[in-house]
Amino acid sequence: MTREEQVRFAEDPLEQVRFAEDLLERGASLEEWLKALEDYPYSPYTWSRVAEDPRIPPEVLVKLLAHPWYLVAEEAAKTLAGHPEATDEHLAALVDEVLFRNKLFTTSLKDAVAATLIRRGGDEKPEWLKLVLIYELSRL
Repeated sequence: MTREEQVRFAEDPLEQVRFAEDLLERGASLEEWLKALEDYPYSPYTWSRVAEDPRIPPEVLVKLLAHPWYLVAEEAAKTLAGHPEATDEHLAALVDEVLFRNKLFTTSLKDAVAATLIRRGGDEKPEWLKLVLIYELSRL
């Protein structure tokens, strides 16, 4: 895509949403998602639509946690917390970014993500769950 086409795409929210819907509907591969994120990193309407959908691979959601548009990162955090395919590695990245690193996330989002992860942690007590519990204790 030429620079002109990229600028036009970036300025057209409906086109960005259509692009997202196309990727979701055809079940794009992880490689396709990563390429789209590389080619169109600043397409907020694409990524806000995608971030709320559990069909997106958790690896992409992890990358969206650092998206410069806050609403994209927030939706990615909520989706990743409950994502059925998220591994301990994905959830550890979520805990690190949302609870400890990114100061833009609101307390209500942090609390919601922490509550979801505590329910999800179960009896296994993965390392990321210990960090969530530390966060919860720090709030007392």
